[in-house]
Amino acid sequence: MVILMIFAFSVGLAMLPDVENTDQEQQSMASKIVASLILICAFLMGLIIYFVPSIVAWKKRKKNRHAILALNFFTGWTFIGWVGALVWSFTVDSSLCDEKSHASKI
Repeated sequence: MVILMIFAFSVGLAMLPDVENTDQEQQSMASKIVASLILICAFLMGLIIYFVPSIVAWKKRKKNRHAILALNFFTGWTFIGWVGALVWSFTVDSSLCDEKSHASKI
């Protein structure tokens, strides 16, 4: 995923318009600007997808959300690290499990 984002960013930089503009190049510049905006949107969507495990952990107020963020940030690009962070973000905290089992015993 990171390689895809780097490739998309480099293609976007290559598509930036030149300094000198002629009438014929203005249409080309407009298409380059649109392509750059699409590229930026795709990059942002990729970034959001990359950090889904961390976003889920923060929304669920996980105890280990900082550790999930670190795992996601440093190993998320391996896909195995991303899946691990995603699974970890959906697990129930052990203290919540203990409280629920204790409440059911009473």
